[in-house]
Amino acid sequence: MAEHWPDCIAVLVVYMAAFLLRSGESDFDVGVMDRESLLVENLLPYPTQSVMTVRPESLRDVFYHDCADATAAAAIARIDPEPIAPATTPIAVTPERFGRVRRVYVEIRHDRALGHPLQRRMCRHVPCDRDGRHGPCTIDPRSGNCRRQGWQMGTITRERAAQLQGGVFLFGGLWPILHIRSFEWVTGPKADRWLVKTVAGLLTVIAVALLGAAKERRITPELEVVATGSAAVLATIDVVYVSRRRISRVYLLDAAAQLAIIGAWLRARSSD
Repeated sequence: MAEHWPDCIAVLVVYMAAFLLRSGESDFDVGVMDRESLLVENLLPYPTQSVMTVRPESLRDVFYHDCADATAAAAIARIDPEPIAPATTPIAVTPERFGRVRRVYVEIRHDRALGHPLQRRMCRHVPCDRDGRHGPCTIDPRSGNCRRQGWQMGTITRERAAQLQGGVFLFGGLWPILHIRSFEWVTGPKADRWLVKTVAGLLTVIAVALLGAAKERRITPELEVVATGSAAVLATIDVVYVSRRRISRVYLLDAAAQLAIIGAWLRARSSD
């Protein structure tokens, strides 16, 4: 749908522990590489009827291992065989159509049908926002309420950490460049203004890179090293030179901000 009618999607497409494929791939091509999945080994094809299903004795373990007995039984009763062709036919998508639709991927760590490492790998190949906050849920057809199963994870993603640091660095970089007098009034007089503006320019460049990467959802490991490393350096300089009384104590506020940034990156990493 996102490829054929991208203009009909008002906001975004949400993938919840689902196949997120590149052009030329099929569910089956990608699924057979999933070493953590219980689904592939329990598929039961009926080639003469062009359909497949999951072995009845394995349905609970594959899909509903952490659901209440009554919930699992009700869901299993609604499972029917599905056609084979959609799972084995490669898709065809283009950057001009599918590529411009915003995508959000809801990761489920303990999903047994689609392993978490494969979920992460697909998100790297087809960039999208990642949301690790939610566990799987079943919908009560009478009330419409979501009965969430299992766990909840951190709410900070790498994109949000990059946006946070980008905003802080952009403010800290542009301030002395645009109005050095007010900057010195708050932080104290500076002997070498050229050095202040040099550091400010570097912060601005890092900020632009972080904000751009967050917008495009392309947070690479190398960019993360630059982000956390620069924040750690600034926090260390702040603390060391305040303790030596070389700079104003107001820099402790900056140190706290840098430590918060590092904490956001660590929290984002813990949700991987």
